[in-house]
Amino acid sequence: MDVKLINPFINATLNVLEKMAFIKPEAGKPCLKKDDVAQGDVSGVIGFTGESNGTVSVTFNKSCILKIVSNMLGQEMNESRKE
Repeated sequence: MDVKLINPFINATLNVLEKMAFIKPEAGKPCLKKDDVAQGDVSGVIGFTGESNGTVSVTFNKSCILKIVSNMLGQEMNESRKE
């Protein structure tokens, strides 16, 4: 894993969460996935191509994503919906 590729994603995610969700997030240790199973309740996946190819995923557990969404929308969110 090349930190020159991964660190910009980590820094951008931390910055967006701090500015848009009004929280001070702390990133966990990045890891290389060996399978296709998402580890959290909500995941975002970003693909990139060019000099290097791959994907970066950001995963949140349910309580964390509900807090983020609540802060961003300015109203309390207590549950997620599946459609």
